[in-house]
Amino acid sequence: MRTVMMTLALTTAAAPLAGGCAERAPALKVSFAGIDPSTPSGRAEAVKRINRAAVSLCRDIPEEGDRLTAQVAFQDCVKQTASAALAALPPPATVAEAAR
Repeated sequence: MRTVMMTLALTTAAAPLAGGCAERAPALKVSFAGIDPSTPSGRAEAVKRINRAAVSLCRDIPEEGDRLTAQVAFQDCVKQTASAALAALPPPATVAEAAR
């Protein structure tokens, strides 16, 4: 079983909060200890961990406008943050690779 450490960085939605600088945007490390994200069950757990981290990061974005606008901004932030991290996951193993 592999242990993978990935950094989940909130850049697009939080860059304005950090003075437009992605290097200072909030970031969070998501541990994949104990899971293999190339397997279906490991990937499902990795997705859960990434989504929880994205929600945690996006909660810190100041609300602007009314509640609906703030909720839409929060959902967009979570989606963008999680999408960037999910793209970095290793591809799922094929059945033939898993049998090896």
